Amino acid sequence: MKEIWRMAFVSLIMGLTWFVCEYGSVTYGVVLVAGLVALLERSLKDRLDDIGKALEMHSRNVFPELWN
Repeated sequence: MKEIWRMAFVSLIMGLTWFVCEYGSVTYGVVLVAGLVALLERSLKDRLDDIGKALEMHSRNVFPELWN
């Protein structure tokens, strides 16, 4: 079900970008895409930081001799 929501969201964003570029201005479309990328980049950075912390904790448990 999660994949369906993701596909719907991506389709909505693509449609919105097309609409803005077609009936508005390509410049506004580029600004829209850049804004969305900036929002997603922050979310991805937080996720990658969490993954890095989890991997560090796991490696401390598996290889304690390397961390002393």
